[in-house]
Amino acid sequence: MAEPPLLAVRNLRVRFRMRDRMVYAVNGVSFDVERGHTLGLVGESGSGKSATLRAVAGLLPGTAELTGDVRLAGAPLEPGAILGSAGAHVATVFQDPATHLNPVQKIGDALRETLGVRRGLTGMAATAEAVGLLERVELAQARARMSCYPHQLSGGMRQRVMIALALACDPVMLLADEPTTALDVTTQRKVLVLLKRLQRETGMAMVFVSHDLAVIADVCDAAAVMYAGSIVERGPTQALLAAPAHPYSDGLIRSIPTLDPDAVVTAIGGAPPDMSAPPSGCPFAPRCPRCEPDCRVYSVRADVSPRFAACLHPLVKATA
Repeated sequence: MAEPPLLAVRNLRVRFRMRDRMVYAVNGVSFDVERGHTLGLVGESGSGKSATLRAVAGLLPGTAELTGDVRLAGAPLEPGAILGSAGAHVATVFQDPATHLNPVQKIGDALRETLGVRRGLTGMAATAEAVGLLERVELAQARARMSCYPHQLSGGMRQRVMIALALACDPVMLLADEPTTALDVTTQRKVLVLLKRLQRETGMAMVFVSHDLAVIADVCDAAAVMYAGSIVERGPTQALLAAPAHPYSDGLIRSIPTLDPDAVVTAIGGAPPDMSAPPSGCPFAPRCPRCEPDCRVYSVRADVSPRFAACLHPLVKATA
């Protein structure tokens, strides 16, 4: 009997209750992540990337309604379970550490608290392990930084602390929600190299959310392109970037600036749909240069095959 994927997500749906309407943020998302592999979720702001990640992590607000099936190593991962024993080996790194680190708690205290909750370590053992984690994420003067507050550290240092807090959970799955967006290019590169090294050392899997295709290409084994709360294309990263099948994926790639002064950068026209009133048919149809009449009526049902494009008239055939 084949071993189940480490993370299996099926028909995930998230909607938010607003004062006078319902917002359909995630609409039937399904994907698998194997042990030691990285899946990238990429798309425009508002495409549902972070909502998908937070749904998997059980970190949605009380206004959210969640349906679907999320399994870790074959066992159901219920909403909120990431904070208990069932999710003890899942950890999250957020986009802006300044808003996720307690501003009145010293770095060392945050690490010792996490180690106490997740591993049962206390006293000198917790302190030694906390210093070791900071050294592992290459934070200079690790022992001295234990007594620092978050505001005393740079953005790159704070992100390393966030990664150390994630490692304190001894994760088999790391959920990274745009962990380098708020960093300068040089620091961003160092953090990406660090994450890849830690993944090689620990064997953990990752789901990596980003709007930056260059980052996805550098970090991820496979990529899933999201639009209007759905995965519109998925495949091995290099194959998808070299020959995108969905017009939206192709538009994202064509809109990337290059150093070539003669290169034509083409923006995607129009605007994303209002997800409080999702369109029928293909959600990209109003912006798609290849739109046909049937696109406004029918849509391709998502599946979990390694290479997939939700398009009735793809640019190329999406085959593995």
